[in-house]
Amino acid sequence: MKIYLFSANYFEYTIELANEMSGLGTVVLSLPENRITEKHRSLISEKVLFEPFHWVDYKSLRDNVSMIYSIAKIIRKHKPDVVHLQSHGLKNFWWLLPFLGGKKLVNTIHDPSTHSGDLISKPSVWNNSAIDRFTDQVIVHGNLLKKETLQNFGFGDQQVTVIPHGHLGLFKAWRTKSFSKEPQTFLFFGRIWPYKGLQYFIEAANLLAKERKDIKFIIAGKGEDFEKYKQQIQSPELFEIRNKRIAEEEIDELFQKAFCTVLPYTDATQSGVIPVAFAYHTLVLATRVGSLPEVVEDNVSGILIAPKDGHILFEKMKWILDHSTEVKKMVDNAYIAIQGKLSWSTIAQQTFAVYEKA
Repeated sequence: MKIYLFSANYFEYTIELANEMSGLGTVVLSLPENRITEKHRSLISEKVLFEPFHWVDYKSLRDNVSMIYSIAKIIRKHKPDVVHLQSHGLKNFWWLLPFLGGKKLVNTIHDPSTHSGDLISKPSVWNNSAIDRFTDQVIVHGNLLKKETLQNFGFGDQQVTVIPHGHLGLFKAWRTKSFSKEPQTFLFFGRIWPYKGLQYFIEAANLLAKERKDIKFIIAGKGEDFEKYKQQIQSPELFEIRNKRIAEEEIDELFQKAFCTVLPYTDATQSGVIPVAFAYHTLVLATRVGSLPEVVEDNVSGILIAPKDGHILFEKMKWILDHSTEVKKMVDNAYIAIQGKLSWSTIAQQTFAVYEKA
């Protein structure tokens, strides 16, 4: 079977999937050449046929047509049996539908519903609805997400398959320096939008800072205006703020250092942050929202709490600092998960089964 894997985002995820899928079939991978790094290119297996395209994300009819034409040439050249998209491909991918010629179409929908307050990740309604009409099979990363997909997109139950989000230990490939775990360091990582619940992380940190000074809080990521969060911080000397896009080598550094990664989300679909933390032997403390509880097993591979409650978050963070033995057991269990149900070998086999029934 020849598989065409296409993604304008999710680079580490898609590279891991392509590399593992190459052992099951012929894989042609397309990623945007003007968005990935040389390191990304170097991590693509020699077994994978890499066919990059030039990504256009601005209103130029000529340049958008040129991008679509270059992708169409790749499809015509390789004649894949299956075309597998990540999140509907890109906003104009529907222009390519006439070139698919009855090929099986598989779509991994990472976010079947829009996050509250997210002003960036708005779906392209026309593109998505057009792609959906031609989609044979859908992959989602949680049972709750399957339910949302069935409600929001109109697919049949047999068209939607739940496959876990694979671990993202690939960031270790960017390592330029090794760091030791900092046993009192709490990390908030990722895009900063209202649904991420950063205000609750800061509220809990403020309470914890009143009792201990041997701790550190890292906030790494960008999104909405950070000033309102900055004003909430009461002990700035205990905070390290990296309000920017975090480069891959910095991601490796942060997760090497972090003792605990905190996800105080108010709503969620699934999170790529969790499998990164698992791969780095970092405890996950998350809220019980979306499909997060399907990955984090409470008090087994991490800790789950109710959302929108800074005081409960504070109590759990305090407990974590005083229970290193229990924490180590959970971290070890999480690492076992990435070698089993979250391993790319397992995920590739499950994905290939979806291709076969498409």
